[in-house]
Amino acid sequence: MNILIIDQYAGSPSLGMEFRPYYLARHWQRMGHIVTVITGGYSHLRRVNPAAPKNFAPRRIDGVDFLIVKTPPYNGNGFDRAVNILTFLTAVTLNSAKLAKTRRPDLVIASSTYPMDIFPASLIAKKSGGRLVWEIHDIYPDSLSLNSFGRLQEKLIGGIMERAVAYACKKADGIVSILSHAAEFFKTRPYGEAAIPKLRYIPNGIEEEEQREPSEYCKALIEEVKELKRQKRFTVMYLGGFAAANALDEFVWAAEMTETAAFLLVGNGWDRARLKKLAEKEKLCGAGAERQKVYFFDGVDKWDVPHLLAAADCLYIGAKEEPIYRYGVGMNKLYDYMLAARPIICGINAPFNVVKESGCGVVIPPQNSAEIAKAVGLLSKLPEHFLAQMGRKGREYVLKNNTYQILAQKFLAGMEQ
Repeated sequence: MNILIIDQYAGSPSLGMEFRPYYLARHWQRMGHIVTVITGGYSHLRRVNPAAPKNFAPRRIDGVDFLIVKTPPYNGNGFDRAVNILTFLTAVTLNSAKLAKTRRPDLVIASSTYPMDIFPASLIAKKSGGRLVWEIHDIYPDSLSLNSFGRLQEKLIGGIMERAVAYACKKADGIVSILSHAAEFFKTRPYGEAAIPKLRYIPNGIEEEEQREPSEYCKALIEEVKELKRQKRFTVMYLGGFAAANALDEFVWAAEMTETAAFLLVGNGWDRARLKKLAEKEKLCGAGAERQKVYFFDGVDKWDVPHLLAAADCLYIGAKEEPIYRYGVGMNKLYDYMLAARPIICGINAPFNVVKESGCGVVIPPQNSAEIAKAVGLLSKLPEHFLAQMGRKGREYVLKNNTYQILAQKFLAGMEQ
């Protein structure tokens, strides 16, 4: 079977996230299918953006075939990003006939974070005679947050997204959601009746076989974590993107409420500089700190993630208290955390919480620094063998339910149904 995945932000281990399209593609290749991923040349999510000398430049990246669309760079979530998205969608739409003819896909998957790629995907599927699948990452327009736009623009963009979602529900042969309770959204929409019978829940996952030696930079960070432990510091780590949605202000404030814990933040993102200034203002790091409690480190390669996570005593993941999470949570880093076999402090209010389900950590109310500090205090008093046992529960859970080999099989089986 020929499979075409459209995801403007698709990456790979060497490029950086998003990883899901790459891992699904690789396992479908192993099952004997021919897979091509269409992605944009620029994404703020990646560490490295692939060169695109011309539109639909073919590249084989980490063993998977990509077609790269030239897209302009952007900063923030404003007008430049809208131009970036429009450039990608226009290019795929104008080349839909050519893509249908040259790639001849039996299955076309519209998988960009936003829903508008369903329009060119539908054209390609119609012209090739293939089946059409819409993959949901976020629930739009409910999760729409365009603070840099005015109310009129937000209403306009929200209307476009609503139309795209309605179109996808009508035209798609199958719908895949990484969110466990997406059906609750469709129950509130007139077009939801068409969507629910087609809907399948296929969460994000992990790739266990990708174990490599850590880089020299990662080894240096691990040594810093070990040194903190030798000082009898209980190490709490956040590893991921620095964004306001991840409730990191509360993580920083929680450090002030603990005595011996060290709070480590590893990653990059638009919100990193502001968070560091906040920690310095609170005298938790920097020249004004009597004793450093918060530590900032640059992001690491995908290959380094499991090694660094495993070095910490426990891990933190959080999210703002937002109504959108009533449909579920699909954060990639949550499954990476569980694979690392360390206990997790999870400050997310969602209907299906795998930390609670697996018993691999402590679930606390979101955006609550006092609860974070309380959980850190609780875990720091437990013996290491108990923490290790808690961490193993998470690892066993994801190896049983969330490897991309399992998810790739479930995806195609769900579409056959």
